[in-house]
Amino acid sequence: MKIKYLLLSVLALGLASCGGANKKNKVETKDAKEVATETKHNLTVDASTSVINWIGYKIGGDHAGTIKLESGNISIDGDKILSGSFTINMNSIQNTDMDEGKMRDQLVAHLKSEDFFDVSKYPTATFDITSANKLDSNNYMIEGNLKMKDVTKNISFEVQITKNEKGVYTAVSNVFVINRTEWNVNYGSKNVFKDLKDAVIKDDVEIKLAISAHE
Repeated sequence: MKIKYLLLSVLALGLASCGGANKKNKVETKDAKEVATETKHNLTVDASTSVINWIGYKIGGDHAGTIKLESGNISIDGDKILSGSFTINMNSIQNTDMDEGKMRDQLVAHLKSEDFFDVSKYPTATFDITSANKLDSNNYMIEGNLKMKDVTKNISFEVQITKNEKGVYTAVSNVFVINRTEWNVNYGSKNVFKDLKDAVIKDDVEIKLAISAHE
Protein backbone atom coordinates (compact mmCIF):
# COMPACT_ATOMS: atom_id res chain seq x y z
CA MET A 1 0.00 0.00 0.00
CA LYS A 2 2.89 2.37 0.78
CA ILE A 3 4.30 1.70 -2.71
CA LYS A 4 0.93 2.52 -4.22
CA TYR A 5 0.77 5.86 -2.41
CA LEU A 6 4.37 6.66 -3.36
CA LEU A 7 3.58 6.07 -7.04
CA LEU A 8 0.50 8.28 -6.80
CA SER A 9 2.52 11.07 -5.21
CA VAL A 10 5.01 10.96 -8.10
CA LEU A 11 2.42 10.76 -10.85
CA ALA A 12 0.03 13.40 -9.52
CA LEU A 13 0.09 17.15 -9.15
CA GLY A 14 1.77 17.74 -5.76
CA LEU A 15 1.23 20.05 -2.77
CA ALA A 16 3.98 21.94 -1.01
CA SER A 17 4.89 20.93 2.50
CA CYS A 18 4.44 24.54 3.57
CA GLY A 19 0.69 24.14 3.02
CA GLY A 20 0.12 24.78 -0.65
CA ALA A 21 -1.35 27.62 -2.65
CA ASN A 22 -1.87 31.03 -1.07
CA LYS A 23 -5.59 31.26 -0.36
CA LYS A 24 -5.43 35.05 -0.67
CA ASN A 25 -4.75 34.63 -4.39
CA LYS A 26 -7.72 32.35 -5.04
CA VAL A 27 -10.09 33.62 -7.70
CA GLU A 28 -13.85 33.37 -7.46
CA THR A 29 -15.44 31.47 -10.30
CA LYS A 30 -18.70 32.74 -11.74
CA ASP A 31 -21.03 31.69 -14.50
CA ALA A 32 -19.84 32.46 -18.02
CA LYS A 33 -20.48 36.01 -19.19
CA GLU A 34 -20.94 37.66 -22.57
CA VAL A 35 -17.63 37.87 -24.41
CA ALA A 36 -16.29 41.31 -25.36
CA THR A 37 -16.34 41.75 -29.14
CA GLU A 38 -15.31 45.37 -29.76
CA THR A 39 -12.21 45.71 -31.94
CA LYS A 40 -9.97 48.50 -33.16
CA HIS A 41 -6.20 47.99 -33.11
CA ASN A 42 -5.48 44.26 -33.29
CA LEU A 43 -2.45 42.53 -31.83
CA THR A 44 -1.36 38.95 -32.50
CA VAL A 45 -0.17 36.82 -29.60
CA ASP A 46 3.29 35.29 -30.04
CA ALA A 47 2.64 31.68 -29.04
CA SER A 48 6.34 30.83 -29.14
CA THR A 49 7.20 33.24 -26.31
CA SER A 50 3.95 33.15 -24.31
CA VAL A 51 3.60 30.69 -21.45
CA ILE A 52 1.29 29.62 -18.65
CA ASN A 53 3.20 28.58 -15.52
CA TRP A 54 1.47 26.27 -13.04
CA ILE A 55 2.14 24.74 -9.65
CA GLY A 56 0.01 21.88 -8.37
CA TYR A 57 -0.03 20.57 -4.83
CA LYS A 58 -0.14 17.37 -2.82
CA ILE A 59 0.46 16.66 0.85
CA GLY A 60 4.22 16.71 1.28
CA GLY A 61 5.33 18.06 -2.09
CA ASP A 62 4.60 20.05 -5.22
CA HIS A 63 5.11 19.90 -8.98
CA ALA A 64 5.55 22.80 -11.37
CA GLY A 65 5.30 23.11 -15.11
CA THR A 66 4.18 25.03 -18.16
CA ILE A 67 1.50 25.06 -20.84
CA LYS A 68 1.88 26.87 -24.15
CA LEU A 69 -0.62 28.91 -26.09
CA GLU A 70 -1.64 27.76 -29.54
CA SER A 71 -2.85 31.17 -30.73
CA GLY A 72 -4.41 34.41 -29.57
CA ASN A 73 -5.36 37.96 -30.41
CA ILE A 74 -5.99 41.15 -28.46
CA SER A 75 -7.74 44.32 -29.58
CA ILE A 76 -6.75 47.65 -28.01
CA ASP A 77 -7.62 51.32 -28.31
CA GLY A 78 -4.72 53.33 -26.95
CA ASP A 79 -4.29 52.10 -23.38
CA LYS A 80 -7.72 50.45 -23.32
CA ILE A 81 -8.13 46.69 -23.81
CA LEU A 82 -11.27 46.07 -25.85
CA SER A 83 -11.33 42.30 -26.33
CA GLY A 84 -9.16 39.23 -26.63
CA SER A 85 -9.30 35.53 -27.33
CA PHE A 86 -6.72 32.84 -26.57
CA THR A 87 -6.43 29.14 -27.44
CA ILE A 88 -4.38 26.99 -25.07
CA ASN A 89 -2.57 23.89 -26.34
CA MET A 90 -3.28 21.31 -23.64
CA ASN A 91 -1.00 18.77 -25.37
CA SER A 92 1.91 21.09 -24.58
CA ILE A 93 1.71 20.57 -20.81
CA GLN A 94 5.17 19.97 -19.34
CA ASN A 95 6.81 19.44 -15.97
CA THR A 96 9.75 21.69 -15.03
CA ASP A 97 10.77 20.61 -11.52
CA MET A 98 11.83 17.00 -12.26
CA ASP A 99 14.90 15.77 -14.12
CA GLU A 100 14.40 14.31 -17.58
CA GLY A 101 13.60 10.63 -17.49
CA LYS A 102 10.98 8.00 -16.90
CA MET A 103 9.38 9.54 -13.81
CA ARG A 104 8.86 12.92 -15.46
CA ASP A 105 7.50 11.26 -18.59
CA GLN A 106 5.04 9.28 -16.45
CA LEU A 107 3.88 12.43 -14.69
CA VAL A 108 3.28 14.30 -17.96
CA ALA A 109 1.50 11.29 -19.47
CA HIS A 110 -0.72 11.09 -16.39
CA LEU A 111 -1.61 14.78 -16.61
CA LYS A 112 -2.60 14.27 -20.24
CA SER A 113 -4.72 11.21 -19.43
CA GLU A 114 -8.43 10.96 -18.65
CA ASP A 115 -7.60 11.27 -14.93
CA PHE A 116 -6.68 14.92 -15.44
CA PHE A 117 -7.02 16.94 -18.66
CA ASP A 118 -7.95 14.16 -21.13
CA VAL A 119 -6.08 15.90 -23.95
CA SER A 120 -7.00 13.30 -26.57
CA LYS A 121 -10.64 14.38 -26.17
CA TYR A 122 -9.99 18.02 -25.19
CA PRO A 123 -6.77 19.08 -26.99
CA THR A 124 -7.37 22.78 -26.38
CA ALA A 125 -8.77 25.11 -23.76
CA THR A 126 -9.83 28.71 -24.39
CA PHE A 127 -9.91 32.04 -22.58
CA ASP A 128 -12.07 34.89 -23.89
CA ILE A 129 -11.99 38.36 -22.33
CA THR A 130 -15.35 39.62 -21.07
CA SER A 131 -14.04 42.90 -19.62
CA ALA A 132 -10.76 44.69 -18.86
CA ASN A 133 -10.50 47.57 -16.40
CA LYS A 134 -7.42 49.76 -16.03
CA LEU A 135 -6.29 50.05 -12.41
CA ASP A 136 -3.35 52.42 -12.83
CA SER A 137 -0.59 53.20 -15.34
CA ASN A 138 0.32 49.60 -16.27
CA ASN A 139 -2.04 47.40 -14.29
CA TYR A 140 -5.35 45.96 -15.46
CA MET A 141 -8.01 43.69 -14.02
CA ILE A 142 -8.85 41.11 -16.67
CA GLU A 143 -12.10 39.17 -16.54
CA GLY A 144 -12.86 36.33 -18.91
CA ASN A 145 -14.38 32.94 -19.62
CA LEU A 146 -12.01 29.99 -19.15
CA LYS A 147 -13.22 26.86 -20.91
CA MET A 148 -11.66 23.47 -20.15
CA LYS A 149 -13.15 20.02 -20.72
CA ASP A 150 -16.43 21.53 -21.96
CA VAL A 151 -16.86 23.54 -18.74
CA THR A 152 -16.85 27.35 -18.95
CA LYS A 153 -16.35 29.54 -15.87
CA ASN A 154 -15.70 33.26 -15.57
CA ILE A 155 -12.59 34.29 -13.61
CA SER A 156 -10.64 37.51 -13.06
CA PHE A 157 -6.99 38.31 -12.32
CA GLU A 158 -4.59 41.24 -12.42
CA VAL A 159 -1.96 41.75 -15.13
CA GLN A 160 0.82 44.27 -15.70
CA ILE A 161 1.27 45.34 -19.33
CA THR A 162 4.39 46.92 -20.78
CA LYS A 163 5.53 47.81 -24.29
CA ASN A 164 9.16 47.73 -25.40
CA GLU A 165 10.99 49.79 -28.00
CA LYS A 166 10.24 47.20 -30.69
CA GLY A 167 6.49 47.53 -30.17
CA VAL A 168 6.09 44.19 -28.40
CA TYR A 169 3.49 44.15 -25.64
CA THR A 170 4.04 41.89 -22.64
CA ALA A 171 1.32 41.03 -20.12
CA VAL A 172 2.43 39.33 -16.90
CA SER A 173 -0.20 38.29 -14.38
CA ASN A 174 -0.05 38.17 -10.65
CA VAL A 175 -0.04 34.63 -9.28
CA PHE A 176 -3.64 33.48 -8.95
CA VAL A 177 -5.24 30.25 -7.80
CA ILE A 178 -8.02 28.25 -9.40
CA ASN A 179 -9.89 25.20 -8.14
CA ARG A 180 -9.31 22.51 -10.77
CA THR A 181 -12.47 20.60 -9.82
CA GLU A 182 -14.55 23.52 -11.12
CA TRP A 183 -13.54 22.23 -14.57
CA ASN A 184 -14.06 18.54 -13.75
CA VAL A 185 -10.36 17.82 -13.16
CA ASN A 186 -11.23 15.67 -10.16
CA TYR A 187 -8.51 13.03 -9.79
CA GLY A 188 -7.26 12.68 -6.22
CA SER A 189 -9.56 15.37 -4.79
CA LYS A 190 -10.69 14.59 -1.25
CA ASN A 191 -13.76 16.75 -1.91
CA VAL A 192 -14.79 14.36 -4.70
CA PHE A 193 -13.38 11.04 -3.46
CA LYS A 194 -13.78 10.49 0.29
CA ASP A 195 -11.48 7.46 0.87
CA LEU A 196 -8.12 8.72 -0.42
CA LYS A 197 -6.29 8.81 2.93
CA ASP A 198 -2.70 10.00 2.17
CA ALA A 199 -3.07 10.06 -1.62
CA VAL A 200 -4.76 13.47 -1.65
CA ILE A 201 -4.08 16.00 -4.39
CA LYS A 202 -5.11 19.53 -3.52
CA ASP A 203 -7.82 21.16 -5.59
CA ASP A 204 -5.99 24.50 -5.83
CA VAL A 205 -3.55 25.15 -8.68
CA GLU A 206 -1.40 28.28 -8.88
CA ILE A 207 -1.24 30.03 -12.26
CA LYS A 208 1.01 32.79 -13.58
CA LEU A 209 0.73 34.04 -17.17
CA ALA A 210 3.34 35.69 -19.35
CA ILE A 211 1.85 36.69 -22.70
CA SER A 212 3.54 38.64 -25.49
CA ALA A 213 1.82 40.17 -28.50
CA HIS A 214 2.69 42.42 -31.44
CA GLU A 215 1.10 44.14 -34.41
